[in-house]
Amino acid sequence: GLRWPMIVGTFVTAVGACIKIGSIGRDLFWVAFVGQTVAAMSQAFMLSIPPVIAAVWFGEHEVSTACSIGVFGDQAGIVLGFLIPAVMVRDHANVEEIGDDLLWVYYISAGFNIFCLVITVLFFKNKPPLPPSPQQAMQKENAAENKSGIISLMKRLMRNKSYVLLTIAYCINQAVLNAFSTLLNQIIMQYDYEDPEGFGGRIGVVLVAAGMVGSIIFGIILDRTRTYRLTSSVVFGLSLVGMFAFTYTLPTNSEAALYSTTAIFGFFLIGYMTVAFDLTVEVTYPEPESMTSGFITLVHQLVGCIATIGYGEMVRGIGAEWSNNTLSVFLFIGTLIHIFTKPELRRQAALDSSTTTGKVS
Repeated sequence: GLRWPMIVGTFVTAVGACIKIGSIGRDLFWVAFVGQTVAAMSQAFMLSIPPVIAAVWFGEHEVSTACSIGVFGDQAGIVLGFLIPAVMVRDHANVEEIGDDLLWVYYISAGFNIFCLVITVLFFKNKPPLPPSPQQAMQKENAAENKSGIISLMKRLMRNKSYVLLTIAYCINQAVLNAFSTLLNQIIMQYDYEDPEGFGGRIGVVLVAAGMVGSIIFGIILDRTRTYRLTSSVVFGLSLVGMFAFTYTLPTNSEAALYSTTAIFGFFLIGYMTVAFDLTVEVTYPEPESMTSGFITLVHQLVGCIATIGYGEMVRGIGAEWSNNTLSVFLFIGTLIHIFTKPELRRQAALDSSTTTGKVS
């Protein structure tokens, strides 16, 4: 179900935020690290939630848009994470005043997370009284008839060619996103931009904000067209174009040009998340969305950590240009996966079957 993962996820986040309140002090960095680690653990519960909520609560012509709004919310939090500290924490001459600013940031974060926990406990329901779509009704019947353990489920997923290839493509996308966004400041500082630290932060905001817009647009497109193969191929391919554009705009030292290419890159790279989540549910139907989305999230987190470490070493060793070109090679591989793979759209087939049956009866 959805209710308990949501409660546990918001609770863990709130605990992590509260721990960080006690981290103000030069010798208390370890407390901040513990708090951030605890808060990060909530991702195990929260990152795979958008496609599950979309599938459980929304009809067949709303599910992609609903998933995109969930991804939008996740990215909105990242944007606020860029903006709020930059606005509230000033570079004072007195270190104690910087600590006071940080404390206010932590108070606000803890208060907001506690508020989210309370409203989740009070108002969040596990599922609607009636299935919102024929697919959900059929999935509910199948789940009652064919209960199986997690080992059997994983075997079925590993035999699902569409799911395995989608997992590889999504891991490439997220590895590039995690590595690139983590090392963005270091990349910018290799060039002659004015105030590179501040400019890097603004570039990060543009990257994520453009991705938020892309997430919504691609969700609406999928709801209206159901062109999963075409949409995923185009979006992945244009994220490759965006990476090339960003890489070769960097040496120009033109802030306006770099803002533009970053927006294009983020629009497609982050916007792909909606496509991938929705396609995951599509090709694995009638398997539980929480398991299929959770597994793909687990794998991309592991791959993302490795990619970030490797990319960091490359940026320091061979520079940003060739490091970015290496990421472009992986984006090219992901594009080929989508172009030459015809996904088995099981959820759509179930809808077509139920529609045909209804007309015959």
